[in-house]
Amino acid sequence: MLNSTVIDGILADVAEAVTAGKLQRGWLLLSPLLQAAVAQTNELTREQQYHVTAQAAELAIALKRPGVALDCARHAESLTMQKGWPTHLQALALRDLGRLDEAVTLWERVLAGESYVQAAYQGLGSLLSRQECYLRARQVLDDGVRLWPRSADLWLSYGLVQARLDDLEGAEAALRTAMRLGPAGWEAPLLNLAWVLRRRGGFAEALQLHRQAVELAPESAEAHWNLATSLLSHGQYREGFAAFEWRFRRGRALLQQRDIPPWDGQAELSGKRILVAREQGVGDTLQMLRFAAVLAARGAEVIWEAHAGLESLCASVIGVHAVVGPDMALPEVEYQVPAMSLPYCLRVTDAADIPPAPYLTAPAGDPVPLTVSAGRKKIGLVWRGNPSHEGDAARSIALPRLGEMLHRSSGMVDWVCLQRPDNREAFLPELAACFRDDLGPWLSDFSRTARALMALDLVISVDTAVLHLAGALGRPVWGLLPLASDWRWLIGRDDSPWYSTLRLFRQTEPAPAGDPWGPVLQQVMAALEWYKPVR
Repeated sequence: MLNSTVIDGILADVAEAVTAGKLQRGWLLLSPLLQAAVAQTNELTREQQYHVTAQAAELAIALKRPGVALDCARHAESLTMQKGWPTHLQALALRDLGRLDEAVTLWERVLAGESYVQAAYQGLGSLLSRQECYLRARQVLDDGVRLWPRSADLWLSYGLVQARLDDLEGAEAALRTAMRLGPAGWEAPLLNLAWVLRRRGGFAEALQLHRQAVELAPESAEAHWNLATSLLSHGQYREGFAAFEWRFRRGRALLQQRDIPPWDGQAELSGKRILVAREQGVGDTLQMLRFAAVLAARGAEVIWEAHAGLESLCASVIGVHAVVGPDMALPEVEYQVPAMSLPYCLRVTDAADIPPAPYLTAPAGDPVPLTVSAGRKKIGLVWRGNPSHEGDAARSIALPRLGEMLHRSSGMVDWVCLQRPDNREAFLPELAACFRDDLGPWLSDFSRTARALMALDLVISVDTAVLHLAGALGRPVWGLLPLASDWRWLIGRDDSPWYSTLRLFRQTEPAPAGDPWGPVLQQVMAALEWYKPVR
């Protein structure tokens, strides 16, 4: 028989279990009370029924049972005149069920009411940001931090939204406030502040924050991975590549699971077959192919797992014994190593340890369909990367922004479009006329792309696989980079230890509003006037 003393004791035990992180135990303890509350027996008062069903909703959300949470939250709402908190819980459950528009509607109802619920501002602001409704998210979170100026969570979300809106100064201020107000050992504001500082050119402080985040949360894969990319950007390869191994614990760098012993750089390879497993993007593979010859020099028979369309190009690399494509059977091997782990396993500690380019050869095949024109520079252009890449908005350039460069140089350059048709905006007639040749539809695989690059005097590209391919072939290539570029291009340099024929044009200060690429393109146009092809 339940009475107030027993009920209070059970609720206290539930709270203790939840505080200790024993969510499943808390649920089991609460279940008898929940059954009584849902049945609306006389054993529980109406107020107790409300507290039990509301707590059950919170627990179910934490246990990733959003359907159960939604039912409990709706029941709790029916038991009280104060609708704010149970409506907020319903919105959380709907969000986790993927019913995002319904969640937004409920949160907006909470914000419009008289019962102020801090978590509702947090939930709505975060969800609107997730939906890329950044202006509306900023309005919600701006109201939130004015109502609860000491909420570290709200300041954190506020800073992230401002960063998405490119208000980097405001983002930095908000994130520093979150750091000051948050609990000790909370690494989230440090990592996000470091991200903002990198975008503002504050690379040294960002590295310090990444180190601090690892000290605060030594088991955080996100903290270690961010430290890795920061170290590698500074050319600190020994420590950076070691930390880079944490990428698998983030759940983003995925490998096909195989029952093959891993190679960590210690085991003898003479007479052994080793699989270099495919991971991440095509550019990563092209960068790492240089290490095949190093493995072969240790006596290994190197089996390289290639992306679709990259098979014949990989087969041309010295040291690669065989190539395995996506639909090919894997031969027997003794070891495997992820492609991006090769610098760590082969103990790359500084630029002198990086095998030089060129190390790729363009496979023979059908001729490149280029228009013959004597005495003019043939320059290939790539202006967009993979749109699914999380940093693509910063690294890609809208084609109209390149119009001045294309028009100004048209008297001395035959521009060649290397952008694939499935990844480019429709050409405006005045821009289409700037290209002497459009090879995009012809570039069906990377072997054809390699032959095209060999036929050109120069390649100009944003940070894409084509940039890596040109460098690996030893072709002259100019890379256009944002201020906070990928780790492999280091900081503030116009050359690269990875590709000797690469010249980098990069933003050197936070981008002017509305024209992030203007200064970079001015440098490129000036360099084009003096560029003389070397064959």
